Amino acid sequence: MPLRFLHPFDLDSELELYFSAAGKVKFEFSGKSNIMQIQAIIAASML
Repeated sequence: MPLRFLHPFDLDSELELYFSAAGKVKFEFSGKSNIMQIQAIIAASML
């Protein structure tokens, strides 16, 4: 049975990061954002 939604599925998302020096940084992504690439960039810069 295929999935059916009564309302359009929202692909927009938000990400909040907290830094001791900079405080809270908030990002807003549209449904066209490549979340896997964003995740890889964040992971590489945190390590």
